[in-house]
Amino acid sequence: MMELKKYSLLVLLSVLVVFSCTDEDLVPEPEPESAVHGYIERTTAIENFLYDDVSLGLDFNFSWVSVDSKNTVTKIEFYVSFNEVYTDFEGGAKTASHKEYLFKTIDSPKGNRETEALSMTQDDLYQIYKDDKFAYDITEGVDAEQSIFGFDQKLNRDAASSPWVDGDSFRIRWIMTTADGRTFDTWNDSICLEFPGANCTYDWAVVCSQIIPVGTAGDIVITGTESFGDGWNDATLDVIINGVRTSYAIETDGVASEVWTITLDGSEESISFEFISGDYDSEITFEIVYIEGTTIASWGPSPPVGPVVVNLCTL
Repeated sequence: MMELKKYSLLVLLSVLVVFSCTDEDLVPEPEPESAVHGYIERTTAIENFLYDDVSLGLDFNFSWVSVDSKNTVTKIEFYVSFNEVYTDFEGGAKTASHKEYLFKTIDSPKGNRETEALSMTQDDLYQIYKDDKFAYDITEGVDAEQSIFGFDQKLNRDAASSPWVDGDSFRIRWIMTTADGRTFDTWNDSICLEFPGANCTYDWAVVCSQIIPVGTAGDIVITGTESFGDGWNDATLDVIINGVRTSYAIETDGVASEVWTITLDGSEESISFEFISGDYDSEITFEIVYIEGTTIASWGPSPPVGPVVVNLCTL
């Protein structure tokens, strides 16, 4: 009986060994995906086109990456698209999505992970779209096309000084062809958002200049509010005049809002603002009104940390 048990145990162990080897053979180590993806990063200090300074464009570095280090990209095509916001016949905000165009082709690009320089000026895009038309929904029952650069609502477009205006936005994407003839033009979210060193598009818009006009005497009025009633909790709104920084904040419990007035004598050479984060930024809002009474900034709750983006288009 003891010998039978030993024999049964031996058979069982043999079976386990066989199946263990078989399972290992059936489930090999996964191979890296045979694919390529791209990464673009802005190299200029400005993030967007400036409405009133057509001379400033955007510069990028682009690189392609072979996931398994076995692919070679032989061609890269860059495409641009343009959207604009307008008001329809019912008074609602509409987005006009214009055609996508091939912007640039790089044949025989540099190697895996090497960077290619790419530049984009306002005039580059103007030359692409200057003759285009679009059927704006501005008259009920009428969808006749009209020129983008003759559209009634955007008469402040000017080919020389400001072809692009507030509410315009742009996107660049790319298509890559590899040596084996495959084309890579779409990526899923895991590549676009999660894969290190990869993105799938780059977006930017048109903003007004961030250089606040100087040389005029008058008052800049700032209104700060606090929704909870316990002060700004170490957050501040800093005003920097000629390099000298002054911090403003609600510091008294129970005060819902405060108004601060900055009086200018006209001799100032530079003015800017910066929001410094505190413990409860979600309770904070502020508004900055320029000399002529125009609101140039209104942020919060949770204002963006850092230099305050101001809207100078209407000054």
